[in-house]
Amino acid sequence: EPKVQTEEAVVKKTEQLVNNPVILDTSHWKILSSFNLSSSLPVVKYQSALTGLTIVLARAESPIVNGYFCLATEAMNNDGLPHTLEHLIFLGSEDYPYKEVLDLLANRCLADRTNAWTDTDHTCYTVYTAGPSGFMQILPVYLDHILYPTLREEDYLTEVHHVNGEGQDAGVVYSEMQGVEHSSANILYFELAKKLYPNSGYNVETGGYLQNLRNSTSIAKVRDYHKKYYRPENLVLTITGRIDEQELFETLRKTEEKVLRKRAAQPAESFQRPWQTPLAKINLTEDLIFEIEYPSDDETTGSVVAAWRLPEYISENIEMLEAYKLIMKYLTTTQVSPFEVAFVENRDPLATSVSSDTLEIKEPALLIQFENVPIDRIDEVIPKMEKLLRRIVNDGPEKFDLERISNFIDRVVINNLKEMENSPHLFLPDASVLDMLYGEKPEHLKT
Repeated sequence: EPKVQTEEAVVKKTEQLVNNPVILDTSHWKILSSFNLSSSLPVVKYQSALTGLTIVLARAESPIVNGYFCLATEAMNNDGLPHTLEHLIFLGSEDYPYKEVLDLLANRCLADRTNAWTDTDHTCYTVYTAGPSGFMQILPVYLDHILYPTLREEDYLTEVHHVNGEGQDAGVVYSEMQGVEHSSANILYFELAKKLYPNSGYNVETGGYLQNLRNSTSIAKVRDYHKKYYRPENLVLTITGRIDEQELFETLRKTEEKVLRKRAAQPAESFQRPWQTPLAKINLTEDLIFEIEYPSDDETTGSVVAAWRLPEYISENIEMLEAYKLIMKYLTTTQVSPFEVAFVENRDPLATSVSSDTLEIKEPALLIQFENVPIDRIDEVIPKMEKLLRRIVNDGPEKFDLERISNFIDRVVINNLKEMENSPHLFLPDASVLDMLYGEKPEHLKT
């Protein structure tokens, strides 16, 4: 087990490193929390006292080593800076200033390829290798791309947006967003998010709107965004596989020394953790039933979405959030569920399907969506839904199908146990991302 130094020793060590950034040992890695997900899957969360870099390590007995390198990213406009930056990360770094070096190295390290995704509240970079040696080889190269990318103007023009020789808008990011911006699901989500989370980053298109990509987004803005959010204090490495922590700390030594050299040469601004601004309340005085129009091949049907924003932070009562999710499954899943019976499986259906979802963000929201509702009957959905919910509440728990509820609980428990044993790399990152974004206590990763 790594030793934990006293605060005075760490301060003294940090002062020495300013003048001579050489890390002599691994004692600056502190254990923030540790627990067992199962009898064979210990999880330990470490943090560097020197750089703020965080590691969540699950020592899974698997020949495959999976790495998820996640950062909390918050956007306050529709310029698409998080998504644009994600693409540019792979086009070279200070120490490896060449395009596609990561994928070439991944092949040599017995990895399939590198990948990444951008969500509303975080950006995550992934790699998986056969065996720990290949992972240790690619890790410092990957981190150099994340923390110190080249972000060249010419790469931006090619990858993000430019006008080609035929006078057409082009670019990889631009083409991606062309296929997303006018989709019904995308329009529905963002219009709903504007009502649920007014004046917040949760109603911002992190991929960027086409108009913004053409006229507003720039490489200068991307560089500023990287400087603000792509910092060791904001980076969590979630790793599953047969990894020795001491070997991992040794592998990260050069990366940490580079961070310290950079800080000594140019001190960084104080880090502000993203997503800490209190969310504005919903304006309950305005009309909360609203209609939007979107392009569609079929003008005879539409969709209806009902949403409820929960009145507490996600970290305050995780058990209650799981109970809400179970209730939503009970109401909408399978042909015998109350909503399917009332809206789909009858002689006078109002929709072709009813589904539910949960937005797991700072203040979670519950959603129910009705698909393919006839346009001339779309006003019937919400009154009928409210009547159904009142009837279920008035009938009381005695009328609940406890067998179905028990089956859902058993299925969730079995799936979690199965994923913990067979696919810990799919089970753990979701929890570590939520802990990174909204966790406030060491035990929140476990819960």
